[in-house]
Amino acid sequence: MQISVILLENELSQASTKVLLDKTSLTKIPSLPSKHGEMVTFFDQSNADPIILLKINTSTIGKNTAYIRKALLSYKGELTVSIINLDEVSDAVAENVLLGFFLWEYDFASLKSTKDSAKKVVFDKTVGKKLEKSVRSIAEAMKTAMHIVDLPPNVKNPDFLVGHIQSLGKKYDLKVDIISKKELISKGFGALLSVGQASEFGTYLATISYQGNKKKGVDHALIGKGVTFDTGGISIKPSTNMHYMKSDLGGAAAVIGAMQLIADQKPNVNVVGVLPIVENAVSSKATRPGDVVVSYSKKTIEIIDTDAEGRLILVDAISYALDKIKPTNIIDLATLTGSSVMTFGSQYAAMFTKNQKLAATLFELGEHLGEKVWNMPLDEEYGEMMHSDIADIKNFHGRPYAGAITAAKFLEFFTENHENWVHLDIAGVAFVDSDLVKSKIASAFGVRLLAEYVKK
Repeated sequence: MQISVILLENELSQASTKVLLDKTSLTKIPSLPSKHGEMVTFFDQSNADPIILLKINTSTIGKNTAYIRKALLSYKGELTVSIINLDEVSDAVAENVLLGFFLWEYDFASLKSTKDSAKKVVFDKTVGKKLEKSVRSIAEAMKTAMHIVDLPPNVKNPDFLVGHIQSLGKKYDLKVDIISKKELISKGFGALLSVGQASEFGTYLATISYQGNKKKGVDHALIGKGVTFDTGGISIKPSTNMHYMKSDLGGAAAVIGAMQLIADQKPNVNVVGVLPIVENAVSSKATRPGDVVVSYSKKTIEIIDTDAEGRLILVDAISYALDKIKPTNIIDLATLTGSSVMTFGSQYAAMFTKNQKLAATLFELGEHLGEKVWNMPLDEEYGEMMHSDIADIKNFHGRPYAGAITAAKFLEFFTENHENWVHLDIAGVAFVDSDLVKSKIASAFGVRLLAEYVKK
């Protein structure tokens, strides 16, 4: 099917008006969309192909991606697309509009027994090949992350995810190293192992390395929480929305997608993705509330709540990165706390860092890309809540408030005062409600943010 799109900022330009009138054989335009994201569909008089007039957003440009995906919701198969006035909008708006078309191709229903024909977008000469290739690369990386999160947990167990990472490494010429359970035990990854000890599947620490500059060390370590399914362990979660816990590897998925995009874009930097991968299950072997575990850093942790498991696997990954990788900058991402969801909903990720320069960079990038972050306090008073009577620290403060901040303070305890550490709690933004489906779906939040950040 042929689709023509006209992007409306304020008023229609004379050129766009002429195209629309010529294609529809109208003598005047009867109505225009008035709100961002609204559209009016006309039809070509000669062959009944749709002409979509879409009101775009020039202030929050990331929203245009969602507008396009929603506008195409009823279409199937192959679309040949002409964007009539792409040259009239900014480069950033154009990128987000094209991204919406490419993400429309993403198949939510890949496991259904009856399937529609595969979606595919083909652009005509109104879209430059260089721009098309660049945005296609972004979309493919985001679809990688979305696919990982949306897969059911019986498919994407830790063993599957490790194999998936290895396959992507070969495809994109990234070096992948896997530390499996036996080696994790010998090297003292006690916090990570404590989370996975009830599962029938393996527990892993995976690293994905991109080297863009052989003359220097590692610029960035990107650490992503990879809990393939989270029951909560002995501190079991309520059953109502437990099926959504297939999304608890949103941080790892973002890092995997970002590493794919970085490999495509080839910046002059060195980046290592660090992924602690585990399933938090329930069995007689499960970690108990009250247990004390020894982390990779040799610091001891009193387990108060086994559902505060993400921070346990992250601290072993952070300590490993500090010990072996020695990066200039560290960013960790995790679907970590309900507290961040209660604070920001699905609009912002909670950011924690004392480095105001990094905070400003990530904030500005987030506003530009539509992957927004907001810096939160890390005052020492919150850290005092995590003091343990019998260990160096406890994993949960046991109170119904300040959950995102105290979780960040727990992570900070293992950073050895690294000056360039950032924690992003993406619990509210990685897996979201959408007009596109009846349930929640993956957003791929963090893929573009991380890739753009390392380029800066």
